[in-house]
Amino acid sequence: MVYEHVPVLFNEAIASLKIQKGDNVIDGTIGGAGHSQEILKQIGKEGLLIGFDLDTEALKTSNQRLKKIGNNYKLINDNYSEIEKYGQQLEFLSKISAILLDLGISSYEIGCSGRGFSFQKLDEPLDLRFNVNSEVTGKEILNNYREEEITRILQEYGEEPQAKNISRRVVNYRKTKKIEKVADLLKIIEEAYRGKSKPKIHFATKAWQALRIAVNNELSSLEKFLPAAVKCLKPGGQLAIISFHSLEDRIVKQFFKKESKNCICPKEFPVCTCQHHASLKILTKKPIIPSSEEININPRSRSAKLRVAQKIIKNNV
Repeated sequence: MVYEHVPVLFNEAIASLKIQKGDNVIDGTIGGAGHSQEILKQIGKEGLLIGFDLDTEALKTSNQRLKKIGNNYKLINDNYSEIEKYGQQLEFLSKISAILLDLGISSYEIGCSGRGFSFQKLDEPLDLRFNVNSEVTGKEILNNYREEEITRILQEYGEEPQAKNISRRVVNYRKTKKIEKVADLLKIIEEAYRGKSKPKIHFATKAWQALRIAVNNELSSLEKFLPAAVKCLKPGGQLAIISFHSLEDRIVKQFFKKESKNCICPKEFPVCTCQHHASLKILTKKPIIPSSEEININPRSRSAKLRVAQKIIKNNV
């Protein structure tokens, strides 16, 4: 299967970046270059595109597609959270005109990566890693973590209503047999929901999401990325982030809100003591969501939210 990822909110995301010829642009999750092919066209030969991805297959596909357009791009096999480190190494701190982060999982990873991202691929191993060189896998969490920790992961990262029930069954199951494949975990979750009202979405969706987030440290990566992205942007630069679940969106929303204020002291403080200065201007009071037409064409886009902010010039909004 060819590495594919249908870009969600494609036109809206590209428009929000306000790209000009000669711009330096970062795609923090380049995938198969769904957005970046258009970005490379818009920056022209004078600009530079920098793309990050943990998945080597994604980078191979991006390279094949981008080289047909131009050669002014650099691909980095690392987590987008390391953007500041590369900004120092490659000297692009405060020189980036626009940054895009699409937090959606690709169709390739769901469909045929062989890592258990889809609960419909029953024989696949419960790997769940974007980077196959990472140490922690879904199998390790399920077979070795304490019951309380598994419960925390399911509750905190998946908002799973049957978290305690599922984690208890996981611990009981692994006493006699290791949890190795998708089918093993699916059976456990199905038993936990037996006799209980099932959610509108597939009953395994939230648990799968929670484990994937835990394996890949997705939320901590996002939290690390956001302040680093501001450092990389030049004044007036755009930061656009597409999220797909409430936990991601909440982190982005709260960061944008905090960084758009000149004071973050508690309301009861009579005088500002924080010395905090706004670094961002929020450009989307409410997140941009897919149209009904896009959702009909690509049902996976239904939960997407795009938030956009601009780095303030000389601390003047």
